Amino acid sequence: MAVGGLAPGSLLDSYERERRPVAKGVVSTTDRLTRLATVRSPLLRRLRNALLPLAGRAGRLPRRLAKNLSELDVAYPAGWSVDGSKKVERWAPKGQGVLSGLDPALALLVPEHQEKRAAEDAARFRTLPVRVVPRSHLGHAALLRPDGYVAGRAAPDQHAQLLELLARALGFRLVKSVPTAT
Repeated sequence: MAVGGLAPGSLLDSYERERRPVAKGVVSTTDRLTRLATVRSPLLRRLRNALLPLAGRAGRLPRRLAKNLSELDVAYPAGWSVDGSKKVERWAPKGQGVLSGLDPALALLVPEHQEKRAAEDAARFRTLPVRVVPRSHLGHAALLRPDGYVAGRAAPDQHAQLLELLARALGFRLVKSVPTAT
């Protein structure tokens, strides 16, 4: 059974495996923060109020808490990828930042000088939900899931390999170019 006509139903199986641990972490953090904020004992409240500013000055706790609450520290140990990656992480290499305007399509990130060739390669998979996104100073090609996580990486000139792996994972076939008669 295809999901929206774009992917096999088995792709949804990875959703719970990826998101359940994240959801448990969010609930656990929220529970601990709520307990800390609503402590009833006057002695524990004074202790909390004295320790929080110290913890805030240490620098590490606020950064760690902010990353946790914003889910910027999320990595899926067994996430869905096309290249067999052991861990699926959010796209955020130094100097590249996040992608704006994520949509239901996957993004094939390529160095700027590879854009034309990548677009030609992507055209061979007409029904594959992929858009080519050129990036300056990018040292590799990357396939980005719609949720902003990397589904695969390859050498800068090996982006076609990522497309082929994605097509195979989603059950698509390569559209061979047909020579035109002259």
